[in-house]
Amino acid sequence: MMKLLRTLTAWKTPDFKSVLNEQLQQIEKTQLPLQQGLALTNRVADTDISFMLLNAEETQQALLVTVLVFYNGIEAGDCCSDDPTPVCEQPEQCTIKLTIHKPNGKTDISLRKENE
Repeated sequence: MMKLLRTLTAWKTPDFKSVLNEQLQQIEKTQLPLQQGLALTNRVADTDISFMLLNAEETQQALLVTVLVFYNGIEAGDCCSDDPTPVCEQPEQCTIKLTIHKPNGKTDISLRKENE
């Protein structure tokens, strides 16, 4: 399980956004629900990702954070030697929900659905 303890500690400080972004950048892409968030392509590209904080609120048990993730996807062809389909990256985005539990910073990550 992932921990975002530094982000939890930075809550209600001027450094909150930068600490959150720094910790999210350190997470392996495979730990984020990027593949499930693809809308235009069928595979997550091996390129950089960026984050934008949408909302953060505190409950008695956790910090609830909503983040927009920007990344690239690719439309992988059928891998035939004569496949004319070029591998072109397409911009993708999805919204994730982070539940950062108090007091240890253990974090649950889930994909936010369109209607939530």
